[in-house]
Amino acid sequence: MSKDLSQKIKQKAKDLGYIDCGITDISPFQKFEEKVKGRIKVYPEAESFYENMLNRINPRERFSNAKALVVCIWRYGQYKIPDDIDQYIGKNYLFDGRKKYSDNYQIRKEFENYMDELSIDYRKGGVPDRWAAVRAGVGNFGKNNFTYTDYGSWINVETWLIDKKVETVHQENTLLCPEGCRECIKACPTGTLEAPFKMKALSCIPYLTYNRKGITPERYREDMGLWLYGCDVCQNVCPLNKNKWEEKKDYPYLEDFVSKFSLTKIFKMDKEFFENEVYSRFFYSDDINRWKMNALRAMANTGKKKYISCMKEAVDSEDERLQEMGNWGLGKFSGCLPGDS
Repeated sequence: MSKDLSQKIKQKAKDLGYIDCGITDISPFQKFEEKVKGRIKVYPEAESFYENMLNRINPRERFSNAKALVVCIWRYGQYKIPDDIDQYIGKNYLFDGRKKYSDNYQIRKEFENYMDELSIDYRKGGVPDRWAAVRAGVGNFGKNNFTYTDYGSWINVETWLIDKKVETVHQENTLLCPEGCRECIKACPTGTLEAPFKMKALSCIPYLTYNRKGITPERYREDMGLWLYGCDVCQNVCPLNKNKWEEKKDYPYLEDFVSKFSLTKIFKMDKEFFENEVYSRFFYSDDINRWKMNALRAMANTGKKKYISCMKEAVDSEDERLQEMGNWGLGKFSGCLPGDS
């Protein structure tokens, strides 16, 4: 009976559009705990960041009636990327499956409706999703800490704790990376990836673009390049991702956003544009001036003198972050050659 129910769940997930589905047990993620505590020891400055992960160790603390953990894999590496917007915003954020108009969101709801029909009580998330994917046999870790499948790392992992006893698997990670490969480590712009499976979270570009409070430290500004929100560098250079992205489908409303996007528009945006066009899509940061600060830094890193007027406008801003980034940008532009555009 448990095997039959397990097969029904996995088949339904695939029928709906998930590329894979596995089911694992609910034993505590002890290796995950060891790794997190190990990072705290190596990077004590990031203790508060990593401590927030420790509440995901024991699935029963999330759902006391849990008897199994369902893991589904959604592939977002199937969407068209308009006008190179992914040089500014990480692809995972562009195709965020939590948006109600996304395919992923609709399919997730259909999957949960199916579990309702089977009288399964469930709780969404609350576990280390990537580790759950490995344990369920539907993914493996790369040296850059991302989860990989046959479709590369352009995937999202979704998990549900369920109250039914079903057939489960418990597997260990099988390293897929080519022997001796260090492409992701060499390419990491800020040196966050120091070694395989090791990273300094507080210098990771996604953290710097939407988590870190205050002004972006000067030592990272040039290395952050054009990134406004997130970063894909370690995934872009990964051999396991070569030819894995297929631009087959349009993502709802993305073309409309891109048609309104430019670094200048982001810097000059008002509250209405921010709330309707930016924060509604990229909701890790509700700070409009953080976006403007990131835009100023990206402008400066282009080396194009057309942005000097924005820098001067920033210097006159009431926000100290914009003032400092504007002055920093003007300092970089002072070395531009006549005729730069």
